[in-house]
Amino acid sequence: MERLVAKRTAERRARALRCALAAIPALKNQGIQAYVIGSLATGRFMSHSDVDYLVTGHIGPMDRRLVEATIAGAMAGSNVGYDVVYEDDVEEDLLEEFRHARADAPRLLELAHQAGAA
Repeated sequence: MERLVAKRTAERRARALRCALAAIPALKNQGIQAYVIGSLATGRFMSHSDVDYLVTGHIGPMDRRLVEATIAGAMAGSNVGYDVVYEDDVEEDLLEEFRHARADAPRLLELAHQAGAA
C-alpha cells in the first residue's frame, strides 16, 4: 500500500510541477511576477497537497482576474487544487516566510528534473 501511495504522490507532484511551470512563465509574459510557495516549493508535497502561488507587486482587480484565469488555465485537467496569494493581502511577517521558501521557474524546473517530471 505504501508503494501505491508513493507512486500516486509522485505522479501528482509531477502534474503539479508541470502546471506551475506553465503558469509562472505565462504570468511573467503578462508582466506579472509570481512564485510557487508551500509544499511544492519546499519539497514536502504530499498526495493531498495543492499548489500555492504568491503574486508579487500591486495587482489591481482587473489584473487579479487575469492572474486567476491564467493559473486556472494552467492547472486545468490536472486534478490538483491551487491557491493564489497576493503579496498586498499578506501581513509582513508571513510574507517574509513566503519569500524565504518560494520557487521561481528555474527552481521549479530543477525540482521537476529531480522528480523526473520535466
